Amino acid sequence: MRCGKVLGIKLLINDYFILLLIGYALLGVLDQTLILFLLVLIHETAHLLAAKKFGIRAREIELFPFGGVARIDGMLELSPRREIMVALAGPCSNFLLCLTGLYFWPWLSQWSLGVLFIEANLMLGVFNLWPALPLDGGRVLRSFLARRIGFYQATHLVLKMSKWWAVVMGIWGLLGLYLGLGNLHTLFMAVFLYGAVLQEEGNFIYLFLRYLLRKGEELQAKGVLPLKQYITTKGVTLGEVVQQFTPGHYHMVLVVEKGGKELISLSEHQIVEALLKHGKSYPVGKLMSS
Repeated sequence: MRCGKVLGIKLLINDYFILLLIGYALLGVLDQTLILFLLVLIHETAHLLAAKKFGIRAREIELFPFGGVARIDGMLELSPRREIMVALAGPCSNFLLCLTGLYFWPWLSQWSLGVLFIEANLMLGVFNLWPALPLDGGRVLRSFLARRIGFYQATHLVLKMSKWWAVVMGIWGLLGLYLGLGNLHTLFMAVFLYGAVLQEEGNFIYLFLRYLLRKGEELQAKGVLPLKQYITTKGVTLGEVVQQFTPGHYHMVLVVEKGGKELISLSEHQIVEALLKHGKSYPVGKLMSS
């Protein structure tokens, strides 16, 4: 459900969030829930401001029962260093609010929700630094790995790790409930994280292909892009080649025979067009005759 706008960006309230608000209102803790999601909104707005600084605009912010997400279309256009800065903006906003609350604690302590304000900001900051996508810590980890193994492979590796983190969190939550040492929050967060990982996994390939298709527009707009060159044998597939591509660079691929003799030089544009035409299993060597 659309609720309004934040900095000109659509604000969406998930239907399950509405049900959660109704449930918490019946339990008499609606004020605590509203504080938590106000902090989530501030967290996501910090991402928007950081992205805006680099010329990237977001489509919308959506609030879910156990968190929020800022959908920023141009995130893949950022260099790994800038993606890290945008990712860290959210947790940093929570830590800053936490420190501000501690500084003004003599006054904040007079408020019945003062302790919640401190604890919630600390929890949001730490939780979002967890190295799992789509959390901010996962984006930071992916950016570091992308420099070594490529953006595509780094994303899939972190997504795989993220599923295991969610499973471990779920087991920890169940164990805590069994031993009487925890509550349902950990279990709910694990379910939310696993669902978010699946959604991120399902959307990634489409976002990545859309970004590659827009690379020509990015080149025209900026006038110049850093160049990365790869050399590959003719039996390697288009899908394997594209997995090496990284945001913020334009790519050239030199196809050679086993002995090293050059067969053909392909631009990123040619690779992407061939991928859409022939599929990811098509060998790059066959492009010589196409």
